[in-house]
Amino acid sequence: MPSSIAAPHSHQRYFGRRPSRSLWTMLAACAAGASLGCALIIVLLWPRWPSADVAPDAPAIPVIVAGATFNVPPAAIRVPVQRRSGTHERLDLYFLWPSLNPPDRQSKLSVGERTRLWDRIFVTIVPAEGALTPGDRLRTIYPRYASEQAPEAPEGLRAMRFGDGTPYQGEDLFFDANEPERFIARCTRGQRGELGGTCFVDKQIGRATVTIRFARDWLSNWRDVLANAERLIAGLRPSVR
Repeated sequence: MPSSIAAPHSHQRYFGRRPSRSLWTMLAACAAGASLGCALIIVLLWPRWPSADVAPDAPAIPVIVAGATFNVPPAAIRVPVQRRSGTHERLDLYFLWPSLNPPDRQSKLSVGERTRLWDRIFVTIVPAEGALTPGDRLRTIYPRYASEQAPEAPEGLRAMRFGDGTPYQGEDLFFDANEPERFIARCTRGQRGELGGTCFVDKQIGRATVTIRFARDWLSNWRDVLANAERLIAGLRPSVR
């Protein structure tokens, strides 16, 4: 009988005992470890580019597109999210013409200046992704869509007009008469009430395509345009020592 009475009291004392200090310490350590793990996951997965933005007036930063490295003045980067060093899927730039300096991002364009942005040259850098070189397109693609009539070409250039209903409808092609692959420009004809046509010149840099965009009116000085475009691209490329 005494044993049957004593057993409930011992059972009660066992289950009614408060957790020991070591148990609380173990639980606190587990909670801290779980919190630390969650915080680490958040840090690793949270997008970092907002904190990595570079001020527009900072020195040139290294940017990689399709494996090609470019040293780019942040003030020349048109899209704020691209204003950081590292690897990009594409890069959109612009420079003043003919100085090729980055624009002053602190100054605001007046209403009149917004209607004439052709004191600037625009640059886009994207992966080539197996696209044909401009020279290959000139030899194999463009002639298929040319019409019989050709537009008037500035001195030293030859011209080709693309026909209606073709992938290049509304565009003309201009290229160096003596060294065709040296300068090849596709140009829109422009519409009434709008700015004049726009020309595009592509250059291959490794596995990246650099597209230079400028006013069609500049074709009259295409040699200067070519020289400045080449100087601009060379200035974006890091020096090899």
